[in-house]
Amino acid sequence: MDLESLYTKFLAGTCSDAELRSLLEHFESEGQHSPLASKITATLQENTELSDPVLKKRVDKLLGQTDSYFEALLQQSQQRLSDRRSTKVSIHGYWKYYAAAAALIVCLLTGLLFWQRPSSEENRSAAALEPNTFSPGTDKAILTLADGKQIVLLPNSQDTISRGPDINMLNGPDGLAVTARSKQDVPMLSASNTLSTPNGTQYKLQLADGTKVWLNAGSSLKFPAVFSGKTRQIELTGEAYFEVAHNADKPFLVSLPKLKIEVLGTHFNVKAYPNESNIETTLLQGAVKVSSKDRAVFLKPGEQSRYSQTNAQLSEAQAVDATAIAAWREGIFSFNNTDIREVLRQLSRWYNIQIVFRGKLPDRRFSGGFERRASLEQVIQILKESNIKCTVKDNKLVIYD
Repeated sequence: MDLESLYTKFLAGTCSDAELRSLLEHFESEGQHSPLASKITATLQENTELSDPVLKKRVDKLLGQTDSYFEALLQQSQQRLSDRRSTKVSIHGYWKYYAAAAALIVCLLTGLLFWQRPSSEENRSAAALEPNTFSPGTDKAILTLADGKQIVLLPNSQDTISRGPDINMLNGPDGLAVTARSKQDVPMLSASNTLSTPNGTQYKLQLADGTKVWLNAGSSLKFPAVFSGKTRQIELTGEAYFEVAHNADKPFLVSLPKLKIEVLGTHFNVKAYPNESNIETTLLQGAVKVSSKDRAVFLKPGEQSRYSQTNAQLSEAQAVDATAIAAWREGIFSFNNTDIREVLRQLSRWYNIQIVFRGKLPDRRFSGGFERRASLEQVIQILKESNIKCTVKDNKLVIYD
């Protein structure tokens, strides 16, 4: 298939994985000298009629300096691809091309990736929203100390929270960092603190052992100031991404309802919301052991285990797009043949908005994604262009059949 036809299929969201790979390899080798560069410029020109003046300004800026902008974005995409490859994770689906393909220059400018959706003129009008009601989530958390004291954490405030002579919790632009000078097993050190991120918020935490944790919206993490026993154990509700500091002598344990995850040093994502049917553990680097009451599953990079909270069954490991699943940590909603119900649950938590169904929910699946900083108005527009009827009414996102 010729490149122009391949690019047209890409814009329509109908490329196979093999075709997308071919397109990616072409841009990696040709860069801004690709014969498709003029096609990209034409696509940008077609998208200048945007309802969002900020997006239109960004597109207009690109049209005035296409070559230099194209080259800069290509360099950025190649660096992101190099970073992704260093994780040695098998990546499938459309989201990886956000990080690698210069063909996505249009999407990078508007802050939106392509959905697999039909196009119709009547769906292009801006969604009617109650102004300034709902915004994308922000970095914010509530820290509940072992003694019950609660502190609201914001990244733009630098605070030192002292808990006796041996414990400091430092809050700043990079989240909350716990430092403990003593490793003795004393009550103040071993007592649990809780970091909570209500709907519409997220936060980063560095534990005393150097482990980094990104906490997604609607989640909480219980942790001690210092890991003084034979293991490093924390408790999670909701979703978190972990980069565990290696310590072969002290395993890192994530306790979940009826499930335990054991690692020595690795990168993985856990999604364990109590109102969802499955607990999902996804591995990006290293090795993970997931244990239920009656069995254990070992994961390799690029694999996921699922534990059914309905029938208490732990599934075998299966290959998944691990990088896409953890994309929320880097500010991206990423969907790979994702059921509409799961899409709406994620939107509900991040935008802190209740979703109401009027009639039967359509049986739809999505591939693609968009930036988590996108406004709710932009998200509703995407849903409408995907033939999902919706609007905001009485501070709720209403979905119609």
